[in-house]
Amino acid sequence: MSLPPKKKLIILIGSDDGASARPVEAVRIAAGMASWKNLEIHVVFQGASTKSLEEGADTLCDGDQLNNYLTVLRNGEASVYEESLDLDALSRLCADAHQVASF
Repeated sequence: MSLPPKKKLIILIGSDDGASARPVEAVRIAAGMASWKNLEIHVVFQGASTKSLEEGADTLCDGDQLNNYLTVLRNGEASVYEESLDLDALSRLCADAHQVASF
């Protein structure tokens, strides 16, 4: 008996994490959902949110937890896109997604 295909979830993170805890919260949610093992999770950092991946990210809103959540994602089966994708690449990624969440 084969398992049903995994549903594809895209989490787009574009918020400025210097002013908001939303990017870290989005990564926390993705890390929690990745443990379910029944979703194909893609986390895409876009625009201002990419600075959360730089050195010193722990000085951002809730940034001290970010590396822990990213480690969970990277050690699992999730894909983490650390650079902004161009519009065509982002469109292709989202085209067959079951759900797209934007933070």
